[in-house]
Amino acid sequence: MDKTSRRRFAGVGDFPQSMPYPCFIARTAFTLIELLVVIAIIGILVGLLLPAVQQVREAARRTSCRNNLKQIALALHNYESNFQMFPPSVTYSPPVLIGGPTSPGEWSALARILPFVEQNNVYEGINFNLSYHHPDNSIGPLLVRQVRIPFYICPSEPNDVPRTEPDGSVRFWPTNYAFNMGVWLIYDPNTRQGGEGLMFPNSRIKTRDVTDGLSNTVALSEVKAFTPYCRNTNNAPVVIPSEGSQVGDLMPAGQISMGQDLNNRRGHSEWVDGRVYHTGVTATLTPNTKVLVNHDGLTHDASWVNWKEGESATVITYAAITSRSHHRGLVQLAMADGSVRVATNEIDLPIWRASFTRAGNEVRTLSSFD
Repeated sequence: MDKTSRRRFAGVGDFPQSMPYPCFIARTAFTLIELLVVIAIIGILVGLLLPAVQQVREAARRTSCRNNLKQIALALHNYESNFQMFPPSVTYSPPVLIGGPTSPGEWSALARILPFVEQNNVYEGINFNLSYHHPDNSIGPLLVRQVRIPFYICPSEPNDVPRTEPDGSVRFWPTNYAFNMGVWLIYDPNTRQGGEGLMFPNSRIKTRDVTDGLSNTVALSEVKAFTPYCRNTNNAPVVIPSEGSQVGDLMPAGQISMGQDLNNRRGHSEWVDGRVYHTGVTATLTPNTKVLVNHDGLTHDASWVNWKEGESATVITYAAITSRSHHRGLVQLAMADGSVRVATNEIDLPIWRASFTRAGNEVRTLSSFD
């Protein structure tokens, strides 16, 4: 085969000897400019997509939180059906006071409804005649107070961690759900009368006592775990505060639970404890109202309790325990009929307070806006 034939066989064609062969150069990569453009486009797409993904996740967490509220509200009704009353916040026999390792009175309503939120195994470990500090109140190697109850934690809670002992062992688990204990008054040990909410110390409230209607009365609402607080200030004003600054002016005083360490911010950090600053909420202020207090180099959003209920035979307990949520701009709450509703930060204070009274005969409550 001559040279011309070999060229034809190779597919080159009949080109004159003097004409150069065609040259084809294959591209094997992007140019730098093209690569930068692609990276910029991907970055823009990620920036657009990420907020949408976060919104979807938050919507799922909010739905799960709503389900927790629903389950707890239904558990209250099952408790009432079994015992013909809603559970009390705490129990004690005046003038015997609550407190100490042998006192049984501090057990919360959240502890009493455990069988009705599918936590019967935890409930079986409780002897309500003994304090939750007593070693007999245990499940295997854990004390009951060291057990985390999934239904009692909101999925959006960033501090889903236990309160710990100095050695790092678990002391308590927190809660994000607290019961309606009224607007301001919690308990008067002199008259043994409680507040306007669904429970108070030694209460025996039945459904028939909720004359405002179960659908018009809040049963429980969201709170934030590890909320800073001041208690035992004994400086309750005559007029109920209506602004966060008015409550903030009452602090810091008395026993302060604030600080850099999470363990020093103890409000709503014990689901087993029935006192108002752990498993209660009041309608003194509208949802998510800031009560700013400076302490230990930090500005805290705090709660206030005039006096720890069950610790004095004469001092009346008042409290401003604000409903707070990690869902932006609102709180979710369960009504006494088991329905779950939303209250925004902009709700009118009189309407908010009316929804926390069981027998106030108010005309407008949360249900007015359904």
